[in-house]
Amino acid sequence: MIALLVALLVQVVDPATPDARTAAGSARQSPSRGGAGTLPGSPNSIDPMARYLSDLEQAGVLGGDQQPATLERLRGELAAAEDDLVTGNAEIASVRLYRIVESPRYAQFEYAPDYATAELTLARALIRAGGYKSAERYLLRVLGRDAKSPLFAPAYRMMVDVALETKEQAEILAARLHDLRRATFRQLTADCAGTFEVVARFLAVLELFRDSRITLDQLVPLGDLYISWSDAPPSGDESHADEEDD
Repeated sequence: MIALLVALLVQVVDPATPDARTAAGSARQSPSRGGAGTLPGSPNSIDPMARYLSDLEQAGVLGGDQQPATLERLRGELAAAEDDLVTGNAEIASVRLYRIVESPRYAQFEYAPDYATAELTLARALIRAGGYKSAERYLLRVLGRDAKSPLFAPAYRMMVDVALETKEQAEILAARLHDLRRATFRQLTADCAGTFEVVARFLAVLELFRDSRITLDQLVPLGDLYISWSDAPPSGDESHADEEDD
C-alpha cells in the first residue's frame, strides 16, 4: 500500500514544482530562517498552532534563546518534550521542539537521527494540540529524508491515522466520482489543501475498490490511475439482496 500511495502522491504533484523530496527539504526554509511568511501551513491557514507559534515568534519568545546549540542540548530538549507529551502538555512540547528544528543554529545537526526524531515528535505534539496543518509540514520532512529510515514507517502511520479521521474527504471523493463517472486520481485531488487530504482520498479509493464500487485501470505503466464508478451494489449488499429474493 505504501508503494501505491507514494505513486499516487507523485501523480498529484505539479511537474513544474520540485519533486517530493525537494519539496520536503524546502520546508526547512523555516519561519525562523525565512521570515514569518513561511510559517507551518499555508499563508491562509486557520491552524491554531500555526497562529500560536507565529505569535510567539513575533513576540521574540522563540528567537530569544542564546544558549549554545549543541547536540547534547538538542537531546535534552527532545527528552523534555517527550515528558511534556506524556503529561499532556502538547503545546509546551511543540514550543520546545519548534525552537530547535526551526532555529538556524541547530541546522548543523540535520544529519543526526535525534534531529529527525525531534521533527517527528514535533509533528506528534502538533497533532495532539490540534495543529494538523503544521504537523503535515514536519511529517513531510521525515518522509522526505530516506524511506529506509526507522522513522519513515512511524511518520507514514501518523499521516494515515490523521487521514482516517478526515472522513468528510471520503464523502467528497465518492460524490465527485459518482457525478463524473470516470476520473484520474489527479483530478479527484486537485482541490486538496494538503497531503493529509490527499492521503484521506487515497484511503477512500481503497475502501470503494474493496466494496466493488469502483474499477481501477492504468493505460500506460506509471501513467495516471483512472478510477471509474461502478453501478454495482456494494459487495456486502449482494448477499443481502439474494436473501430477499429467496
